[in-house]
Amino acid sequence: MRSTLASLLSFLKNHSKLSAASIHTTKAYEATVLRQRNHPNEPIKLVIFDKDGTLTSFDSMWAPWCKEVANQLQQKTGFDVSNEAYRSFNYDPVTGKIGKGPLAENTHAHVHTDLASILSENYPFSYDEIYKIVFDVCKNLQSMKPVVEATCDVTPVFSALKDSNIKIAVCTSDNRKSTMHALEDLKISHFVDYVICGDDEHNTPKPAPDNVHFICTKLGVEEKHTAIIGDTPTDTEMGKRSGLGLVIGVLSGVGDKSDLIPEADVIVHNVEKSLPLILNPDLLTETSNGINNMGQN
Repeated sequence: MRSTLASLLSFLKNHSKLSAASIHTTKAYEATVLRQRNHPNEPIKLVIFDKDGTLTSFDSMWAPWCKEVANQLQQKTGFDVSNEAYRSFNYDPVTGKIGKGPLAENTHAHVHTDLASILSENYPFSYDEIYKIVFDVCKNLQSMKPVVEATCDVTPVFSALKDSNIKIAVCTSDNRKSTMHALEDLKISHFVDYVICGDDEHNTPKPAPDNVHFICTKLGVEEKHTAIIGDTPTDTEMGKRSGLGLVIGVLSGVGDKSDLIPEADVIVHNVEKSLPLILNPDLLTETSNGINNMGQN
């Protein structure tokens, strides 16, 4: 308990310039609390993070990839397939934004099949022919160095968790090569105790609870002592189906409040704002109507 309090005070003092007494009143830590969390009296000993949209900016990493996939598919097929490709990815080339869909919520294998299905319906290729082209293009792009931008200053968050002896895992639908590159670019890979990626042999796609149970078993932490943080409904649903002690939705990625409300216990702006809630779960209070904005009476 002492180390947890010390970590919270250190984070507030050195990073957020806030006093401990200001947590309940400042909008900097505003959170929408939706429901009483599972096992409210149990401390959090493990946090499982999603990657894209949670730790890293989804658009900065994947918008260039979307455009390059469309470009290479045109070279391979002789057709400008950008409209169909962007529709499959839910990518808007005007705004550079990517919305909810296979790219944001599923594994690369699912992305390949979804894109191949759309293209086979609109161009003179069988599904098998176009799938092979899509697969080869996406495989070649694994060597494409992604643009990695953090959603917030994640390093102090991970450092504070470690100072409190809280374990850290990452569960992502992205492939392992891209994932490890991102964690290294963010300079947080040394904080992470375990990583599950979309192309791992034992991976089960979100929102199935299998990956969460696997991580908890691997790290020796019960689900009731585990929190999950993610930006999509597949993240929060996975957490809820796993019976985790705390499910946090963040608004730094593709999901909005309406997407996260059904399964999240609490919604915050980004990972940084979740730290006080993890280190001191007593901050999570519930009003009579079930929704409370921390920092507002």
